[in-house]
Amino acid sequence: MLFTMADLQAMRADLLPPDSIESLEETLAAVERLGFLWAFTPAPGYLPALFSALKTESEHQRWDWVWGWKERLAAERLAYYGKVVRGKPTLVSREWLPVFYALTGNTGDLEDDLLHLQESVRLPDTAIKVIRYLQEHGPTGTRTLLAKLTDGSKPAKAAINQALFYLDNGMLIVKAGAEGGNSIANIWDLFPNFWPEAVDAGSEIPTREAAHRLLRRFFELTPVIQEKGLEEIFPWSEGWQKKAIAHLREVGDLVSCTFEKRPAVAWREALERTGRI
Repeated sequence: MLFTMADLQAMRADLLPPDSIESLEETLAAVERLGFLWAFTPAPGYLPALFSALKTESEHQRWDWVWGWKERLAAERLAYYGKVVRGKPTLVSREWLPVFYALTGNTGDLEDDLLHLQESVRLPDTAIKVIRYLQEHGPTGTRTLLAKLTDGSKPAKAAINQALFYLDNGMLIVKAGAEGGNSIANIWDLFPNFWPEAVDAGSEIPTREAAHRLLRRFFELTPVIQEKGLEEIFPWSEGWQKKAIAHLREVGDLVSCTFEKRPAVAWREALERTGRI
């Protein structure tokens, strides 16, 4: 079977139609309906993206809307915002956030989870300083962390930014809003403090179950995808992703095909629904 980008768009035309969103409320409704989607621009063969659904022809308006909406959704705990699907900014509903959290391998015990992350990615000592600062002072902006925890040098600032990246991806800290000024910087909080319900629920979901649930939903949203990088959809537990994808192939939910002239897989239910098989 051969598929093009036009085929993919037709298969998921009802998921996030063009010109369907022009408010924060409609954005939240889309996040809750889909479970997770990319906050900004699309990329070939992956998730539906908010930019493509905005009801405006102005590129400036698109950025203005999405930048403001993702900040409000995060700050008001209406949706999670982070780079949790293919490294792109993603909005995740409250319903699906515990499933994402479960795939990190976190337990909800911040000290144990910090130690686990240290062992898995050789977390720099700077990250420990960030955690301790947030524990003592509560939600804090990036600029304040740079001012309080560095000497102002470029290497020191780079170390903080690297620490924030690892802690954010590991769901030990979370973007809890933004601070204004000449530029916009994230406000950070400890993930267990900001999303306690997601931690409690996610800690009870086995990693295997989380991988199967997330990948099934991912393929429902992305019916055709190239095989390259297939096992690196989420930034954690590549081993579980590999096993889950192998299982979906084995039971016939995923079928081999060609997408944009490259080896790919397609979601059988979508093919049946659209009459492709």
